[in-house]
Amino acid sequence: MCSSSHPCSARGQPPAPAPSPSKPGSSPSAVGFWTPFSWVSRWVQSQYELRVLPTVVDRVCGREVFTRKRLKVVPQAFGRVLEVGFGSGHNLPAYDWPRVAALVGVDPSAASLAIARRRLDEGLEAAESFVKAAKGKVELVEGSAECMPMLADQSFDCVVVGFSLCTIPDVRRALQECRRVLKDGREGGLLLFAEHGLAPEDDPRTRAWQRRLTPYWKTFTGGCNLDRDMEALIREAGFEFKSLEKKFSKGPKVASFFYTGVASKL
Repeated sequence: MCSSSHPCSARGQPPAPAPSPSKPGSSPSAVGFWTPFSWVSRWVQSQYELRVLPTVVDRVCGREVFTRKRLKVVPQAFGRVLEVGFGSGHNLPAYDWPRVAALVGVDPSAASLAIARRRLDEGLEAAESFVKAAKGKVELVEGSAECMPMLADQSFDCVVVGFSLCTIPDVRRALQECRRVLKDGREGGLLLFAEHGLAPEDDPRTRAWQRRLTPYWKTFTGGCNLDRDMEALIREAGFEFKSLEKKFSKGPKVASFFYTGVASKL
């Protein structure tokens, strides 16, 4: 069990009660909810996120550019490993399985985890070569990286995160949770990451476009933010970089500035 000091269990205040459903005419904000167009648009959005988005994300994240980035960091994982934003399991073939004692994958999307389970159970596509090596080592958990009370303090040697910090709503809280569950010590306590984010300071035009487009981009990409400074976020969360590569890759500049590397828990 986790200690009572972790950020999910001790906020000092009980959860706020859920608001009562609004009635037509009860407030100005309720009017928009009850309009047919608003109701239909919300239903369409929910169906898109439930039925379409997991498949779209699976295909996009399977592209070569993402595979190259994850291959730079994922094989370095060892011991007991936590992967947050596990998604549909694209990192699975990249692990050096003889070095991995156990892998816990956490993701809020049941649909994406279902794809990952098929990769493991049926050996889909590139997964065929590692299914046997990974057998019995992988546990998949539906949940948010922002709050992982089921995981004990200092219980993992490494945390892997691949193309997920851009999407997690409270990314600072998620990184604090990653730090909490990482072991202390010279050999452990490693955060292995491959992400895209905010363009460099010497490219203000791309930065400006990233900030303009992010509110619209998020609506059809599952909440993906184009303009997060991954280097600053990781450092502010209490990590020290052991290696860090920042560069553009092929693709639209607003979505192709990548951060890859390894950071250790301070």
